[in-house]
Amino acid sequence: MNILHLSSYDDGGAGYAAYKVHKHLKDAGHNTLFCVERKTIKDDAIIEIRPSLLHKLKRKIFRFFEDKLLDSSYSFIDRGHYSLNSIEKFKKNVAMKPDVIVIYWVSRFINMKFIYKLHKEYNVPIFWYFLDMAPMTGGCHYALECQGYFHNCKNCKAIKSKYWKLSEKNWKHKKKYIDKSKIVGMTISSWTKKQAKQSSLFKDVPIERLIIDVDENIFQPINKTALRKKYNLSADKKIILFGAMNFNDYRKGMNFLFDAFQQLKKSSKVNIEEIILVSIGNINNIDISRISGFEHVNLGYLNGEEKLAEAYQLADIFVSPSIDDSGPMMINEAIMCGTPVVAFKTGVACDLVINNKTGYLAEIKNIDDFCDGMAALLNMNKVQYDEMSRSCRMLGLELYSSKKQLDKILAIFHKYSYDFKGEGVHSG
Repeated sequence: MNILHLSSYDDGGAGYAAYKVHKHLKDAGHNTLFCVERKTIKDDAIIEIRPSLLHKLKRKIFRFFEDKLLDSSYSFIDRGHYSLNSIEKFKKNVAMKPDVIVIYWVSRFINMKFIYKLHKEYNVPIFWYFLDMAPMTGGCHYALECQGYFHNCKNCKAIKSKYWKLSEKNWKHKKKYIDKSKIVGMTISSWTKKQAKQSSLFKDVPIERLIIDVDENIFQPINKTALRKKYNLSADKKIILFGAMNFNDYRKGMNFLFDAFQQLKKSSKVNIEEIILVSIGNINNIDISRISGFEHVNLGYLNGEEKLAEAYQLADIFVSPSIDDSGPMMINEAIMCGTPVVAFKTGVACDLVINNKTGYLAEIKNIDDFCDGMAALLNMNKVQYDEMSRSCRMLGLELYSSKKQLDKILAIFHKYSYDFKGEGVHSG
């Protein structure tokens, strides 16, 4: 099968998730090309279509002024200024007649009109892998409590100026070309699938769930004692792991987590002298005093999957305080390592965190509930913990091992490609 992928990047969370799909299909013997605006991985099948220096300069200037008119909480990135608009330029770089086309996170790279041009040029269905909410909104990558995407994204909460109608303009642009194209949506969680079906843009488009895979040979349970010795961490204490790329991102919920830690400290449910907090990421810009009283170790930014896996493997539990997310991917990784998770009820946590089986799922923003979940997992005896750890690993292997994802995406391709050649991609 000839498979064409388009993504803004091949790195970062969304870019690397897209690259892994490409690599799995390539390793399985398919002819696959991966087109990006910026290439970082050495792979001959990755084609970089770079924007001109003038375009990058213009985009940078526009962004400087636009940032002042936007609420950063919503990650409103789709503002126009796309670097690839010409199908002729694209064809000069890409010598392939694809059987299917897969779109990933493409902000700043291509817009819906270009996706329609691809569909029209090659006459094949478009599979759009939703790695956040960007495809289904007027520009926000996360809508928080806003339900404007249910309708037409008028009066956008992310835009501070009432005169800038960008969200409504984006929505109309997407609506025009989505209605002309044969698209199948794929989401990384049932949460995001529900959002897509609620959206005015994709409510009539078939949507399939495809949880992002994790390399089960890297992310696997190992002996915690030996690993903790390597990191000079006590083998006798309970370790709570947490982390984020940006601790100051409101969506990631660190304020709620730190409040939950303070509540845990004040409660009589656990002995904080027997707990170590271990964090991943850059904590230079956060107020560490908010976790005072706990022993705390920061591992910094961990480069490479092996190092990241070790963080989950040495922890007793992983806590994910995100309040609006399609993932986060860290839950997938922790569960595959056999590490139970406490999370708020959002994103992939709704698929993977099962109370009393793989962790604890708390109501969004409910600090009492989150604190109770941490205490419950920390107070399990060895038999209970080992059983939960095994359940985590089994669920990971069942739902999103590398082979599971490969089999699932090929099944989706065949199902809808057949429909396209026959009676057309149907709603579902």
